[in-house]
Amino acid sequence: MQIPGLLSREISMRTMFSGIVRSVAAAAVFTTVSLGGGCGSAPKKSELSPVKVEAPDAGTVFWQVGNFYIAGQPTAKGFEAMKGRGVRTVVNLRPAEEQKDFDEKKAVEGLGLGYVSIPVTPQILSDAKGDEFIAALKDAKKPVLIHCASANRASALWAVYLGTNYGLPPDEAIGLAETSGLKSGDLKSFVKGYLERTREARGGPSKAEKEASP
Repeated sequence: MQIPGLLSREISMRTMFSGIVRSVAAAAVFTTVSLGGGCGSAPKKSELSPVKVEAPDAGTVFWQVGNFYIAGQPTAKGFEAMKGRGVRTVVNLRPAEEQKDFDEKKAVEGLGLGYVSIPVTPQILSDAKGDEFIAALKDAKKPVLIHCASANRASALWAVYLGTNYGLPPDEAIGLAETSGLKSGDLKSFVKGYLERTREARGGPSKAEKEASP
């Protein structure tokens, strides 16, 4: 049989402990959201701005955005340098006919890296290619190196990823991708069209709704 005074103190301590637990949990949630770690938290533009990375005899300049690198065609030493920076997967956007004298798949896999081939040219670029690229990046072991011959195509598809994954407006995604090498007017038009065509599926207003709005 418990003494009333002791029972009262026990209830009081339990109440106080419960309050402390709730306060700690609330603080943890607040910290997570404040630091951008919560689900759906939008990254700052500075976090998506490409940072130039150079390596000796790499054959190209690399542009880093978090766990992703965008580049032109690396040499064998370039791939080795990227492995040294932690890259685990290479996404090659060049068709086989552009690399007749270089077995990239063999070279990359010989370094123990994953290899994904998504052949892209301005003539065959399509929404299906954009979808394939986005799916490949989501499934790939990271960090990921994305490259073509000059970083033009790689940057275009990177802009597509920026728009779909981070919800950036087309012009903002294109602006960031220009830093890493997007130059072609046709590719910029594709990026803008793709993001506008797929925006409704991502929860944004449809083209008809945008045209109807004042």
